[in-house]
Amino acid sequence: MNKKLIDLFCITILALVTTIILYLSFKDLNVAKITTTGSQMIELGGPVAAFFIIFYAIFRIYNHIGTSNLEKKLQKLKGTWKVESKSTSTNKKAESETTIKFEEGQLIFGGGEFKEIGKKTNNEIIGRWSVDIAVSDGKSVNYFYTLHDDSDGHNHPWKGIVQMDFAEHPSPTLSGTWQVIGETEYNSGQIIMRKKI
Repeated sequence: MNKKLIDLFCITILALVTTIILYLSFKDLNVAKITTTGSQMIELGGPVAAFFIIFYAIFRIYNHIGTSNLEKKLQKLKGTWKVESKSTSTNKKAESETTIKFEEGQLIFGGGEFKEIGKKTNNEIIGRWSVDIAVSDGKSVNYFYTLHDDSDGHNHPWKGIVQMDFAEHPSPTLSGTWQVIGETEYNSGQIIMRKKI
């Protein structure tokens, strides 16, 4: 079920429960009538009015939270990105492609497969990577990931972290550093991601 519908249902139930409690507590003060004096007018009082007031207040607060500045900034990260990385120790360059989604308040990286740049391998896939968790404040993106490099002769996964800064102009770019740790090895380098338009 859609998260927005569930949220709206919860807001309505919260306002309704408050109304019922007030109704049971102040039965004699309940007013709900329609008067016609030239133009129609609805007069509400007691719990009936409280329901609409509480519903309106909760709905306004929910909408304000739902459209925060951070969420607007994170929406700019959504899309398909071309990834290029370079190892500091081996000078090996690799390229990949990934998608970034923003769903229900979470930044989701699609991960991807990668191939070595500049090596005559007929575009052979030499590994794959997947993101375990990603966080962002709209200005920078950090994520922990798992890397499987088939070209290094090891069958164990590497665990790593990427730290990047976001630049919107002239075109959306994420750039920074990466570090990975294997069973006994360590490697690091630079990474740049360019948004495909």
